[in-house]
Amino acid sequence: MKIKYSEQGFTLLEVMIVIAVLGILSTIAYPSYTNIVARSQEKVCIANLSQIERGYSAYLVLNNKEHNLIFFELYLQEEYGNRKICPNNGEISYEKGKVYCNLHSMLDDDGPDNGEEDDDEDNGGVPFI
Repeated sequence: MKIKYSEQGFTLLEVMIVIAVLGILSTIAYPSYTNIVARSQEKVCIANLSQIERGYSAYLVLNNKEHNLIFFELYLQEEYGNRKICPNNGEISYEKGKVYCNLHSMLDDDGPDNGEEDDDEDNGGVPFI
């Protein structure tokens, strides 16, 4: 008795190779994806902080008030309610005339870290793209 082999379909080896290649591609792509998501969340937070800072300054001028913590919290509740300002639920504060997030901006002597890298800083290495 002669067994006929069909030429249709894929062999087990071909399927295993395709799965291995897809696995390798996904392990390469996943860290890049998470990094892109984290950077975009930081940029959203920084943009929201900038908007809040401008709005709060206008609020103080229009209502003829000086800044204090109660007015800032009242402004946040009136304007933003339960909406997320920081995508990562960072705590928003107002210090030294600026609005800060405890996760995405640093409060130091030079001012906040606005999420942008310094281009004039050269560590002598090749920049990572």
